[in-house]
Amino acid sequence: MDLYTKENQKEIVDNFIELLKDADNFPREKDPDDYKPFWVGLRDRGASLLGLTRHLQSSLRAAHIVIERLEQSNKSDKDDLELDKLTE
Repeated sequence: MDLYTKENQKEIVDNFIELLKDADNFPREKDPDDYKPFWVGLRDRGASLLGLTRHLQSSLRAAHIVIERLEQSNKSDKDDLELDKLTE
């Protein structure tokens, strides 16, 4: 089971965006202690966003490795073709 389905990724990002909007619209004249829900939200939603970010970074690293291997394989195939042409 993939923990970070497309739907789950969207939900994590959307929840974080909503938290940022709420924090941005928080009245500045209010008591700073009233800001606590946003700190709690950052600990929850921020952790989810960090987990998603790490998952995506790992996926990108894996894709990069695959691309490098394919490029090396293609170069090797081209070199073989050139060698075949020379030996004909």
